[in-house]
Amino acid sequence: MSSTRQLAVLAAALAAPAIAAAEVRLPALVGSHMVLQRDAPARIWGWAAPGEAVRVGVGAAKGEAVAGADGRWSLDLPPQPAGGPFSLTVAGTSAVTLEDVWFGEVWVTSGQSNME
Repeated sequence: MSSTRQLAVLAAALAAPAIAAAEVRLPALVGSHMVLQRDAPARIWGWAAPGEAVRVGVGAAKGEAVAGADGRWSLDLPPQPAGGPFSLTVAGTSAVTLEDVWFGEVWVTSGQSNME
């Protein structure tokens, strides 16, 4: 077998486990200690293996999505009243659990440097 063919076979063998072991991933913005807006749909998104079913649950709110061909998925959890702390679980072939998740008021502000 030629060295070029050997390298191609080796590359394919190394790539296969990475695809099979794809993990559910979340963006840095979605993590433990976060606050989701109360009384409004909460969008959760991330990445998984293409075609993978992903389930999300936090408190009484639950949702399911399927990752697209590019591996991206997103879903809107139904509106929830203020409360917490909750554990948020994202599960596909792997699972991620976020702790200390609350539903409450979320404000985005900007202004002067002395703003607190």
